[in-house]
Amino acid sequence: MQLTSLSIGNEIDATFGADPDLWRQYTTFFNETAEHGLSLQLGLLVGSKAIFPGAVGYAKEQVQALNEFSDVIMVTYYPLDEGFQVQDPVQVQGDLRMLATTYEGRPIFLAEAGYPSSEVNGSSETKQAEFILHIFNAWDEHADQIKLISFTWLTDLPKESVTEFEAYYGFSDHAFGEFLHTLGLRTFDGKGADKEAFRTPQAEAKSRGW
Repeated sequence: MQLTSLSIGNEIDATFGADPDLWRQYTTFFNETAEHGLSLQLGLLVGSKAIFPGAVGYAKEQVQALNEFSDVIMVTYYPLDEGFQVQDPVQVQGDLRMLATTYEGRPIFLAEAGYPSSEVNGSSETKQAEFILHIFNAWDEHADQIKLISFTWLTDLPKESVTEFEAYYGFSDHAFGEFLHTLGLRTFDGKGADKEAFRTPQAEAKSRGW
């Protein structure tokens, strides 16, 4: 098995904020780890995942500085407000245009992209499908930069897994739990029924000849 890319750290800006000392320490760690990774496999693309609000907003300068040493810009993208309520899917194209402009000329991986379908999050299966449609339309606009999009995840999580994630993050909130629980493109009900969003990437990929 051969790796194509390596993410050193996950959603680092959510932890570091704009703290200059933490970023300085992490940049040193990142550079040394990236160098070791490249020594193990020639051509490996190395980056570090940031969350979208940090990458284009509150930690933009720090994320940009770190990415001077990366091969690819890695971002996780979940269009939610602070209460885990979904934003309008129409916003996707503007968001990704902002991301592409902020990191102009650099390859971008949407290492995680997702949109819950729960009513608790102000969403629905239809909205989730619309999100994916807008993702593909934005991808068309920025195909020269956005090299990869990974949707999170194929099937909804069982409640047991949601509980484990809540313990891991040390955060228990019904809306947060439903966000995690309903990110899948299929339901978790013993049968794995397709949601509307499951068919959307298939149709969009087919229309592009993929």
